[in-house]
Amino acid sequence: MTSTDATYDNYHYQQDQTDDITVNCAAVATRQTTKSSNEIRDLKTAIGDLRTQLRTLQRPEVIFKLKRDRAGRETRSQQEDERKKMVGPAPDKKISTSNFFSVYDELCRKRKMMPLRNVKEHAWRKSIDFYTDRIKCDEWIPIIEAIATDRSLHYVAIRSRYEKKGDIEEFNTRERASKATGRPAIQTKFVMDLLLRALHNCISRSTHLTCLVLEGLALTEEYLSLLCAGISKCCSLQNISFHRCCLGDAGCEMICNTIKNSPNIRTIGMSGCNISEKGAYHLYLLLKENHIFEHWMLEYNENYNEHQQMERYNESWVQSLRYRAIDGAMLGGVRRITLNDNKELGDAGIAHFIEILKDDFWLKAIDLQNCGITDHGAFSILQMLEINNVLLVVDIRNNRYISSYIENEIMKTLARNNMQNLDESKEVGKRNCITIAIL
Repeated sequence: MTSTDATYDNYHYQQDQTDDITVNCAAVATRQTTKSSNEIRDLKTAIGDLRTQLRTLQRPEVIFKLKRDRAGRETRSQQEDERKKMVGPAPDKKISTSNFFSVYDELCRKRKMMPLRNVKEHAWRKSIDFYTDRIKCDEWIPIIEAIATDRSLHYVAIRSRYEKKGDIEEFNTRERASKATGRPAIQTKFVMDLLLRALHNCISRSTHLTCLVLEGLALTEEYLSLLCAGISKCCSLQNISFHRCCLGDAGCEMICNTIKNSPNIRTIGMSGCNISEKGAYHLYLLLKENHIFEHWMLEYNENYNEHQQMERYNESWVQSLRYRAIDGAMLGGVRRITLNDNKELGDAGIAHFIEILKDDFWLKAIDLQNCGITDHGAFSILQMLEINNVLLVVDIRNNRYISSYIENEIMKTLARNNMQNLDESKEVGKRNCITIAIL
């Protein structure tokens, strides 16, 4: 093949390619034109439908119906708002409002918060016992609301390890309490106000609560008044403790005056509460009220609690029928007082109630660790134990001014009293069984 023939063939090949491209471009243009025509036709159809609907809505009967429906909706909305204002929101029937843990879970769910593990740790025994120093201000709100509505808890213990109490008055709003630095939220007035009011509601209405423990809280006279008002109304409460709550002598007086009218209280804990000789005097008056055999008090002591005394007389009379022996454990009154770490108590404070303990048959234990007692006070305790064989525990450890000799003598006397009481309890049990068998 010559060069002329090759040139001719290339020319015809290029011409064929050009014709194919032209045909393809024409086909694409035709399809695009058809598609645009279809879209325009659909758009015109939609516009026609809208015009038809508009002409329909402009008819008088349709306009009247629309106005009537709108007026009916507004009337029903106003009636619903008025009903909510009168009766309030409908309660959630699935949630028990008297159970702490159910209410606490529901409140956390509504606030999109995770319930705290240490708060729910003892749910299986219907108790709360937790430290509060790491709980934030916002996390306190559901806890406090759940406590205020609770009627099921048996044991309530709220503790704080924070040592520097200071003034809490300046943190009296939620914003200030949330922004407080260097102290936990429990040591602010805002949280304490809410918590103590919630505890007052819980204690005064509960029929299951048996133990209340508050540790390391800044309890002012206002807060103590709320607590004492609740304690006086609770018939099931038996044990109370205010360890490291800085009650002072005034707080000790308020608590003692409350317990005088609450024969169900069995144990009192006021360790590390800055109680001095004045506070010990109020404890002396409490033990005096706790005494059953001093009949002359009914006539000469104007502060004596006649009601509690008569209750004990009645119970003793019932138990003594048919020559049965009286079981002191069945009678009401304080059985244990804990006063550890009150260094200002001293021998003078011990002397206030040591005399009444010589004839007291109700108090079973008294704890006096690190109370500034010397050999003089310890010797008075030893003389009292020679007469009182019902007192089973006198804890005087960590008093560095007491000699080991007197401490050992006190321990020997207590051991002898314990053995004697054990033998007497067995004899009482046998005697009561024989009496019942005869009946």
